[in-house]
Amino acid sequence: PPGTELRTIMRLRTIARAPIAIDQTWIRRDLVEDLTSLDRDASLLETLLSRYELPIDQIDETVSASVLDRRTLAMRPALLVAKTMRSHDGTPIAYCETLLRGDRYKYHNTITRKGN
Repeated sequence: PPGTELRTIMRLRTIARAPIAIDQTWIRRDLVEDLTSLDRDASLLETLLSRYELPIDQIDETVSASVLDRRTLAMRPALLVAKTMRSHDGTPIAYCETLLRGDRYKYHNTITRKGN
């Protein structure tokens, strides 16, 4: 909601010291007051679910093409992955944007139909 205080987490992802992704996440501050750092290899989602016991029941994810400039480590072409994490009633808990090097990323999705 407008006026909600947010905590911002930025992480640079590398493989063999080469940058492959930049993550930026905004989380409602009231839900993670004592979150000051994350282990380099920690999953933010797992941290939010286990350490903070946040009721994340839905994640909306959009993948789109992007072109990055020199300020973003000259990683071009790229993919932008935007995620909104929501509680069971649809209330936003966190929003994340990840810029991925297009030459080092492959997208795979498995869709399973419930009730069969």
